[in-house]
Amino acid sequence: MSDEYKSKGNTAFQSKNFEEAITWFTKGIEVDSKNHVLYSNRSAAYGSLHKWNEAFQDALKCVEVAPTWAKGYSRLGSALHGLGRFDEAISAFDKGLGVDPNMDALKTGKAAAQHAKAVPTHPLAQVFTPQLLQMMVTSNDPKIKELRDDRDFMGLVTKMIQDPSIVGQHIQDPRVMTLLSLVVRSPDEKDNEPTPPPPPKKKEPEPVKELTEEEKAKLEIHKQAEELKTQGTAHYKKKEFEKAIEFYTKASEVEKSNIVYLNNIAAVHLEKGDYEACLKQCDEAIEKGRELNSDFKDIAKAITRKGTCYSKQGMWEEATKEFKTSLLEHRCADTLDKLNKCQEAAKKAKEEAYFSEELCEKARLEGNEFFKTQKFKDAIDCYSEAIKRNPKAHAVYSNRAAAYIKMGAYDDAERDCNKCLKLEPTFTKAVTRLATIYYFRKEYHKAMVEYKKGMDMDPENVECKQGFERTMAKIQETSGVGGENDEQRTQRAMADPEIRAIFNDTYMQQVLRELQENPRNLNHYLKSPDVMAKINKLIAAGIIKTA
Repeated sequence: MSDEYKSKGNTAFQSKNFEEAITWFTKGIEVDSKNHVLYSNRSAAYGSLHKWNEAFQDALKCVEVAPTWAKGYSRLGSALHGLGRFDEAISAFDKGLGVDPNMDALKTGKAAAQHAKAVPTHPLAQVFTPQLLQMMVTSNDPKIKELRDDRDFMGLVTKMIQDPSIVGQHIQDPRVMTLLSLVVRSPDEKDNEPTPPPPPKKKEPEPVKELTEEEKAKLEIHKQAEELKTQGTAHYKKKEFEKAIEFYTKASEVEKSNIVYLNNIAAVHLEKGDYEACLKQCDEAIEKGRELNSDFKDIAKAITRKGTCYSKQGMWEEATKEFKTSLLEHRCADTLDKLNKCQEAAKKAKEEAYFSEELCEKARLEGNEFFKTQKFKDAIDCYSEAIKRNPKAHAVYSNRAAAYIKMGAYDDAERDCNKCLKLEPTFTKAVTRLATIYYFRKEYHKAMVEYKKGMDMDPENVECKQGFERTMAKIQETSGVGGENDEQRTQRAMADPEIRAIFNDTYMQQVLRELQENPRNLNHYLKSPDVMAKINKLIAAGIIKTA
């Protein structure tokens, strides 16, 4: 439902119907109060209407709900800029760039805030504040109303508030001069202002409608029931459950048409841990509610409590069904949250029920047999089953990586090696297999690093030693000048972010220029382990060639 509201809000926003967009985003937030995108979108809509305080509050909520979402900081910085709080705006943009250094909106937003803060402003720039904008929005002055209806001019005012340095460029604009004449007046001019019209007469309050005898009786019954409910709630808070049930029951007998009191009784049974009684009471409330055409929110509440009761017993399938039924009755954020948590718990319970170290080992051994007979697809299936049985069995990930390597599925193999090493960082086999993957991909600089890491873990590891020597030989073979695949090798190397970062580093560019002009300068850089490590990586990647 919240996605539907968001979609309608986006459509209204694109049509510049900002008030309508705010209405839809607000409805979405009422359904899903944890949806950070809705707060971001509503902040943008408020900003488009120059309501910077509201835009700021929504942006603040957005980054609170999703602190790792860079766009939220862009909204926050824009709102702070609109409020003229440039230092805080710059700080917000910086936080966003810490999350996503490449986001253009954050870069341009920060630059605009810095510019607005640094550039000298026109003496009248102090007039252009968020308070001016608020005054224009609420003013009844006909001339200001006319200016307010000019969308382009309101956009210009907003820009001058955001960037006071441009006030001087627009000071001769007739509309700006009119606005200034209305808000910057001398004391004499103020004295000569016409006397404002008297306030409109207050409307006489409408006479209170006389209640019928039947309505009075219903009101008295409800009052008595609520008093009993209040006493029941007091006992409930003291954990005097039997007393609470007694008063809630009396309330339900006094006002038989209100199922709220039946819901209260169910809540007491739930708190007591008497799940059978809770379910029975919920069913009674739901059935009676449908007979009486009670408020759908009250019926939904009883269904949700039924789902909670099942959750307490670990009956996830039944709980999920009840929560979904409740949401069909009434879309409520609290019930939606319970449904999500229930589904997560169900998934975890299913995984835990499937866990078996014994069956994991059995599947692993079956996979090994398939591997020996070169039935690698079957081996992968067995290893996958073993992982399902025990997701923390690090060696199985390494085994599956070996099978993936045999099938040429290097991306899957790399993923399994990394998972294995995350579980057990000293597992040498996974390091060796990771190096093999890089070797087959011709990413020799990475292979060399992994083989070296393996030798550091186990100096006597023959596979690591041979792999390292084989990689070094391959680097020497392919690094000579004029190789056939020079262009392909360079493109492949430059696709690696680490190599690209080294090659684009200003200091390293200077180093490479010096080495190109005079290779003997290499002796100077031998004293810098960091620089030499980068040079060796560029050599291994084929970026630097040795004659």
